[in-house]
Amino acid sequence: MNLSLIRGYPIFLLILTTILFIVINAPIIEWNKSISFPGFLSSFESWALLKEKQLESLTEYLVSFESNYEFVVGILTIAIIPGFCEEYFFRGVLQKNLRLILKNPHIAIFISAFLFSAFHLQFYGFFPRFFLGLLFGYFFYWSNSLIYPVIAHALNNFLSLSTFYFAKKGLFGDSINFSINSSPDIPVFLILFSFIVFLYLISNLKKQLNSLNE
Repeated sequence: MNLSLIRGYPIFLLILTTILFIVINAPIIEWNKSISFPGFLSSFESWALLKEKQLESLTEYLVSFESNYEFVVGILTIAIIPGFCEEYFFRGVLQKNLRLILKNPHIAIFISAFLFSAFHLQFYGFFPRFFLGLLFGYFFYWSNSLIYPVIAHALNNFLSLSTFYFAKKGLFGDSINFSINSSPDIPVFLILFSFIVFLYLISNLKKQLNSLNE
């Protein structure tokens, strides 16, 4: 991880881009959860649903904090450490070596994002996690530094963790109930607006990250 490549403005753009991508990814999360399979794939569907329930129960147990202290510890152990470890392996090791072998950075990013999502063994969260993997992969490719995908990954984990935690504490009102693997109901116009701003920001971010390597 090359800390000398850290710059304030690219970090700022990265944070905004990641937050907007979470908004854009929300309908993909709900679409992925609603996928049903034809009869000849019923055994796979049963396995996927069972695995989803098991992992959802485990995740809810891990993030059901009883105090603010446990929440802070959870940020470290569930958001920051996994963000670093997963990015180190999937981008710093896997993507980097696939790029050297295949001589094509885009195929390397695609394969590492696919394996990153498959690693979590959750088909009903596969596609949103796959697109996140693509985003993190390009952050690494453009910057040639793990610090940027690590920050984006940890931020994504932190926001998911915080939303669930504060929703459970009733911060968003009693009528709103968040599931750990669900997304809030976001108006279409807000998603479209976020997508437009996202395209502008990521174009600017790409230029900023590429300039770090010049």
